[in-house]
Amino acid sequence: RKDKSLKISFITSLEQSSSELMEVDKLLDSSGVLYFKQSEGLSTDEITQIDKVVLDKPNGRSKSERLRNALYILCKQKKGSDPKKEEFAEWYSNKMEKFIQHVIGQLDEV
Repeated sequence: RKDKSLKISFITSLEQSSSELMEVDKLLDSSGVLYFKQSEGLSTDEITQIDKVVLDKPNGRSKSERLRNALYILCKQKKGSDPKKEEFAEWYSNKMEKFIQHVIGQLDEV
């Protein structure tokens, strides 16, 4: 994909009931963990390990994606209209550099 993420599709050999299909439908546009095992079911230990996984994408977006989206809206509000791609790229770069310098300014000298 354009953002360097991957999209993986798979087909099961098992038929799904209507209620199982509804459960899958509820998960559209969400993030999660997919564990593939060639045969047999999951062991109790495997299920425990999967349950420990913490995703950094609340509501389907990472914190960096949420920050970029918020900055886009701020840029749009300040400009009064949708910024062109190049305009936002420059504006975003400037804002991020200011934020980075702000954080660096708070670091203890080593």
